[in-house]
Parts: sequence; structure tokens; C-alpha cells
Amino acid sequence: MDRLFQRLRMPMVVVVLLATAILPLVAFAGASTFQSDAFNSRNLMRPRWTFTDPMMDASLTMAGYRTDSAQVRISHPGGTIRDIWTEGYNAPRFTQACANEDFTVEVKFLNGLSGVSYESYQVQGIVVEQDQSNVLRFDFTTGHLVDSVKAFSAAFIGGFATPAVKIDNKFFTGYGPGPMWMRVSRTGNTWKMYYSMNGSTFTLADSFVQALNVTRIGAWAGTAGSNAHPFTMKMDYFMNLDSPIVPEDGSPVIDNLAPLVYNVRTAIQPNCAIVYWKTDEPSDGQLDWGTTTAYSQTPIAHSGYFTNHRLILTPLDANTGYHFRIEGKDDTLNTGVGADNASPVRTSTTRPCCRMISTPLRSMDRPGPSSIRPVMRPSLSPASRWPSPCRPAAMTSGAPATRCRS
Repeated sequence: MDRLFQRLRMPMVVVVLLATAILPLVAFAGASTFQSDAFNSRNLMRPRWTFTDPMMDASLTMAGYRTDSAQVRISHPGGTIRDIWTEGYNAPRFTQACANEDFTVEVKFLNGLSGVSYESYQVQGIVVEQDQSNVLRFDFTTGHLVDSVKAFSAAFIGGFATPAVKIDNKFFTGYGPGPMWMRVSRTGNTWKMYYSMNGSTFTLADSFVQALNVTRIGAWAGTAGSNAHPFTMKMDYFMNLDSPIVPEDGSPVIDNLAPLVYNVRTAIQPNCAIVYWKTDEPSDGQLDWGTTTAYSQTPIAHSGYFTNHRLILTPLDANTGYHFRIEGKDDTLNTGVGADNASPVRTSTTRPCCRMISTPLRSMDRPGPSSIRPVMRPSLSPASRWPSPCRPAAMTSGAPATRCRS
């Protein structure tokens, strides 16, 4: 059990004696400011958390359910900057509602960080929002110095063009060591950031004054640099220190949520559309589709349970609008049915037609062949995006489907 929770369970007289030492680190407000989470669940808990991935290429997964190592992960494939900086609010994150009050949040990252100076940076931290244009970031990031990890913070007020660096060059470890802990406290307009390598002794990185009407708080992970490397952030817990979960991993959340469907996108060819999506736990998948929301075409589905999904809608008539929704269930039969995608699929006339071939792809997240077949199965609510036309060579591995060949 983490030392944090051992302290919280001491007899009351001991807590009173330690109050003088603890209070400088903690600005207590109330249990309702935001909710603690030990991530001992099969899914990211909804509606508590909202996952946002502006670049639509990260993966959100849960690991270690019903164990002392339960965690949530955000993984980046590498090659693209996913940061909170002058380019915008482009990092994947999960956030929840937060009252505009004093608070102290503590998080534990199970992984260390590594990078290449001036070439590849890794970042993991806490984000506090007023809205999408007024944001504070607190993070551990690799620095310009060789083998260095530092505490960093910046404020973005009225947009991202001119960030105000608040905390920088607070180096506290080298590449690799983990776990690492972070605390952020807010008292009025004063913000303090702390770091620890043992979860017991916290060192003040720095403090600053910044007005912010707080509405949301959460965690984020980023990559940056001219050659951003793949990176996975592993978070053990996200705690409101006024209302922690004790013991931290002692009470697994009952699994009654359907898989979270996210990063839905399509790649369009003249007579077919390839639909991609991800889920935060292994799930089967089905597309209900047609020219109206009656979805009159025979559903297309894949068998097996995966977190990366890909199915092909075919045949489609040129210059015709189509609708689809995603359905799916996990291996404990939690099911969900997604809303209709707001933008209809419209086929192009500029590329050769594609046809289905029988060779199945194999999933990277769960081995084994899959197949396309008509079945009726239920899933979840996606948010959709409509990117550039289909490029078969760019189709990523790691999702069950038939392949599209020109």
C-alpha cells in the first residue's frame, strides 16, 4: 500500500500531531471539488471522465483490473507532436468537472521518461481548464539536457499563441527512473507544484500566481520534437487529497460499462468506405448502415475482442449519402449502441473501386484471425471525424477486417 494511504489511516492523534508538516502541501476544499480515481476498472469511468484526442491517433487502455497495479494508459505511436504549446491544445487527455475551489491533487505515474535532446521529448502531467482557451499545464518532461527530467508548468490565457512559462528547469531525476509522483495545490490564485520519487517526501518545484476560473481537471500525455518517439503514460491514481480512495486499489469497480468507442474515422473510395475506431477495452464490433437512419443494409461485423477495429462498408453507390452507427460488447456482455454519425459517407469518383478479399488481418492487441460476417450485436457512442481519401498503403495493422484492394 502506498505511503500516502498509510498516513491517511493513522490514528487521529497522530494526524493532529502531523498537521503542521502536512498542511503546507495540502489546500483542502471538499470531497465534491473533483473525484478521486484509482483506475481499478475495466473502462475509463464515465460519465466522470471525458477522453479527448485531437490528433486521433493515441490509444486509451486500462490494465491490471482487480490487482494492486491497476492503471490507465495513454499511448502515442510516435512521429507527430502531441503537445500543449503554441501549436494548440493537441495532447490527448482525460478530464472531469472540477469546482472552482481550493484543492490539492496527487497523481502517481508508474513509468519513467526518456528522450533525445532537441529531438524527442516525452511529457506526462496534470491539466487544469477554465475553458479550451484558458489552461494550465503541470508536467514532468524530458529537457534539453542529456539524461534529464524536469518539473514544468505554463499558463495559456486567451489562447495558445503566447504561453507564459511559470515553472522551468527544475530537474530532479534522469531518464528512466519511475514511479514518480506529482502534487498540485491551489489556494485562491496561488498554485504550487511538488514532485517526489518515493511518494512520501515531496519537494516544492515552485509556486506562482495565476487567476483561473476552474471548471475541469485531468491528466495528459504528450510527445514533441522533430523525431517524436512512441510513448506510453501509465497512471496509477488521480487523487483528491480531501477525498482519497483508501486503500488505493482495494475495491475494484464493478464492470457494468460498455466499451468506450473513440477516434472514429473513415477512409473513402468510390464504392466502399473503411471505418476505423478504437475501444478502451477488448470488444467485438459491428456496423449498422444504410442510406437512412433505418440502417436497412445487412450489418457488417467482426468476431473476437479487440481494442483497434476496422470494417469495410461495401458496395456503396457513387455520390450517395450513407449513415452508420457502431455497435459492440465486451466479454462480460456489457453492450452499447452508438448514435448515428452526423456526417453521411459520400463516395468519390477519383480513385479505383475497391473490392473485398477474404484474407483476414490479425490484431496486434489480441492475436487471432477475424472475419467479416453479418450478425446483430450491440456498442457505443462514437464522435466522428472525416479525414482525407483512402490510402490503402497507410492502413495500420492491429485491427480485424477484410482488406481493401484496388
